Amino acid sequence: MIEIIAEIANAHQGSYKTAIRLADKAFLHGADAIKFQIYFADELLVKSHSRYNHFVNQSFSINQWHKILKSQKNRKIYCDVFGFKALGLAVKHKVFGVKIHSSDLENLELIKKIPRRMKVLLSCGGSNLFDISNAIKILNNKGIKPVLMHGFQAYPTKIEDINLNRFKLLKNQFKNNVEIGFQDHTSGSDKINFYLPVLAIGMGATFIEKHITFNRARKKVDYYSSIEPKKLEKFVKIIRSLEKSFILKESFFSPSEKNYSYTTTKNWVAKKNIEKGQKLSLSNLSLKRIDQTESFNADFETIKNKAAIASIKKDQKINFTLVKQNICAMVSVRSKSKRLNNKWKLNICGKPTLYHLITRLKKSKLLDEIIICTTNNREDDKIINFAKKNKIKFFRGSELNVLGRILGAAKKFGNFDHLVRVTGDDILIDHKYLDIAIRHHLSKNSDYTDHKLLPSGTETEVFSHVFLKKLNKAIMFNNDTEYLTTFITNHKDQFKISSAPVKKKHQSNFSMTIDTKNDFLKVKNFLISMEKKRNLYNYSIDNVVKYLKKLNKQKYKNIKKKKYKPNTSLNWDIFQ
Repeated sequence: MIEIIAEIANAHQGSYKTAIRLADKAFLHGADAIKFQIYFADELLVKSHSRYNHFVNQSFSINQWHKILKSQKNRKIYCDVFGFKALGLAVKHKVFGVKIHSSDLENLELIKKIPRRMKVLLSCGGSNLFDISNAIKILNNKGIKPVLMHGFQAYPTKIEDINLNRFKLLKNQFKNNVEIGFQDHTSGSDKINFYLPVLAIGMGATFIEKHITFNRARKKVDYYSSIEPKKLEKFVKIIRSLEKSFILKESFFSPSEKNYSYTTTKNWVAKKNIEKGQKLSLSNLSLKRIDQTESFNADFETIKNKAAIASIKKDQKINFTLVKQNICAMVSVRSKSKRLNNKWKLNICGKPTLYHLITRLKKSKLLDEIIICTTNNREDDKIINFAKKNKIKFFRGSELNVLGRILGAAKKFGNFDHLVRVTGDDILIDHKYLDIAIRHHLSKNSDYTDHKLLPSGTETEVFSHVFLKKLNKAIMFNNDTEYLTTFITNHKDQFKISSAPVKKKHQSNFSMTIDTKNDFLKVKNFLISMEKKRNLYNYSIDNVVKYLKKLNKQKYKNIKKKKYKPNTSLNWDIFQ
């Protein structure tokens, strides 16, 4: 949401009662916040300064400031602070935020005094990047993400002096360490003063500062770039209307845009009848629009030179089910864990947890291969011994770059078309639903397919190998790929994503993932109960769901885990 700040400045003409009335009017006409300028002449300039007396006459006493700020209690108030005394007053009244004028960017001791709780606006007009950077560093170290306010006052500022290109510089230079705002000082009588903030918003500004006054015609102090309260109301309505175009995340599509893509996308279809066993290529395929059937267009790299496993009629849409696809389960497992070390070898019914997982995966009818992907760490040598003993292929790689391990294994052991991602924490994989997920993934021509409606610990994820290789090139922080699903969901409209179906009776929000000792005991007790029924490896999802419903929630109380937010930034330029 765009925050609109009504700047009162000196439009009060030295009357604290006028300042209060003007603040009230600003909120009445739609402002999100108002901003006062707290200064004291003897703290702002030397007595010999030509404007010293002007600021003496315009400034308020401490007592008057108490009245002003008390009158706006529980409202969002910002204050320009032009010195330590001014900052102390703002802090005492617990205002929402303060603004540091560009003339005080070198006043590092003042900036250091700002409390951690406060929102901070940094005026950048006429300021060099060194000074701006120093101020940002101090604030970031205090846990404050400041708002860089571009613009300056030239009574009024001419359009050719505004330089909206500065937004690009500020955003590229300081990136996620700051937010961006625009302090508009164009003439209040010029229509352009409505357009420029809109342009600024389009360039990344999320804070807009507009000066206000009661009556421009009187041409009192600070009227130059000010608008009247009713005009402010009109401005707010325009911004709120335009704001709707910024609702979605950068890479997300609206339902209408999705429908546009859905109805206009071309799909690979058979150019002529294709016989069983015949390979697919550009000679017998073409891209055409079809009446959609809720599946994506097949990735050409995944179908080219693949033999048809059934006859394909002319103009029939191609999907992965029509050609032979090699599918591998990649089991990511390691010994080190934040909450429960060596969980892979914890004993359940005489076997390590990893053995239970592999046994369940082997029941799939669609997997061509299973590979254990572990780390180069010395403590994971025992996992390799397990793999060798059970005749399971294995691959070792970076501890943190989980995706790198998966792709490394795929490259070493075969030309797989799709990869099933399995974690060593999820040992109760349901092989029937695993095959359902694979079939769904192939029929939809998906990049990624989830099964999130199943209880955690029983579901899998399916990825197109070609897609994962593309994604790996774009990922900027590979050490966060343990959270691979988040990379997908944070950019979901850029990829071909589907969710495999789950019967309503099998849908559950409960978890059977092994993350803590408590989780392990829960899974262990379930498997012990299955062993008693001579069903240790052949249980169904019905057994799991039934067990979950009977669980004593107090006994197996979920431990709240600190949510980690991975950096899922993607470098789209990599594909140019």
